[in-house]
Amino acid sequence: MIPFPQAIYSVIQSANQLDLPTQRTDLTALSGRICAERITAPRPLQPFTNSAMDGFAFRHQDHCSSHEHQPYLRVRSTIAAGETPPAQPLPAGECDRILTGAVLPNGADSVIPLEQTETSADGYVSFHHMPKLGANVRKAGEDIAAEQLIIEPGTLLDPGHIMPLAALGIENLAVYRKPRVATITTGNEVTQDLGTQLKQGQIFDSNHFYTQALLRHLSCDLVDNRHLQDDKKLFVNHLHYLLSLDLDMVISSGAVSAGAEYDFVREGLQAIGAEIIFHKVAIRPGKPNLFAHLPNGALYFGLPGNPLATAAGLRFLVAAALRAMTNQPVEQPLIGQCTTTHSKKSGISRALLCTCVGGQDQRLLVNIPDSQSSFMTNPLLTANSWVLLNEDKDDYKPGDKVDTYPLLPGQRSWPKPAAPKQKKDKGG
Repeated sequence: MIPFPQAIYSVIQSANQLDLPTQRTDLTALSGRICAERITAPRPLQPFTNSAMDGFAFRHQDHCSSHEHQPYLRVRSTIAAGETPPAQPLPAGECDRILTGAVLPNGADSVIPLEQTETSADGYVSFHHMPKLGANVRKAGEDIAAEQLIIEPGTLLDPGHIMPLAALGIENLAVYRKPRVATITTGNEVTQDLGTQLKQGQIFDSNHFYTQALLRHLSCDLVDNRHLQDDKKLFVNHLHYLLSLDLDMVISSGAVSAGAEYDFVREGLQAIGAEIIFHKVAIRPGKPNLFAHLPNGALYFGLPGNPLATAAGLRFLVAAALRAMTNQPVEQPLIGQCTTTHSKKSGISRALLCTCVGGQDQRLLVNIPDSQSSFMTNPLLTANSWVLLNEDKDDYKPGDKVDTYPLLPGQRSWPKPAAPKQKKDKGG
């Protein structure tokens, strides 16, 4: 049995040897893919200085010579979005009627909203009040500067990246090919027919559906997904079939506990010439975790069959491999503070679902529910994070620091510590 950090290290070292090709992909299909190139802004955004609203563009200095410092300006022209403004700079004592998004005319430096003005019959505009210099003007490059770094290689792309890319006119990106993955669930007692009436001793195959959902979130191409009965010969035959496919990874759940009659995964892998890297990890849930290299170079993960053991193995072992295969940095935890007490067995790591919320003074508060047996699925309904309790500490109390991770890898909406409260100004 190896320590959990060593297991992660072994997985990452192996996955780093796989060289996934890249492909250029259109903007509409980028969400969920892993960026394979460094993207900088090819132009500024805004691309030109423009008006933030419908109103009148004017020279702020004109208020100094106006009646009672409120401008009374002649309307020179109207500029709509997409139109070219007059070539001549805006003369003193004049303004341009301007619409939202239109190019600010040369010489103008401020915009007053239409509703804060009055226009006379002879084509002059008076202001209800004087805006600040630069009011309602969006300057070129105010949003994104030219050559600004937009996306690093290894970034998991989501819809939040698409709008800036489109606004910059970037049509496509180089992304890593989706890892080609096959999954296997095992067990005579398991059925994937969710509409069936369960027989005595039968259960639904929740691992199959959870694994599919998580792998799709992690931008995998699910090539083959199979449920097998507890039969070693059937398993070996299926492994031979999988070797004929161009796979990067195979993941199975169940049949990995050493010594049990129906736990045949290790023997089946050895029968086809796979190299067992480790079998048994000092972590709960997931002690029977197995990791191997298949003869064709694909990675093999044998996860325990209990639902939370499968979920933890996917979240930490499989996700670590997928990150390494696509040039993503090694995942780092966010340090939180326990709000509850928890004790675990000495000498092993513990992966637990938890709820993280932002506290004051930049603290991340971590609530770890008590009831989390590996056979359960209910903790997944309310958790937003995982916590990893290190093997060298057994008892945790409120205020102790712990390593936390988002429920789903690459989850940008994961809660961050709240900003500290602003002190009230006591000045008179």
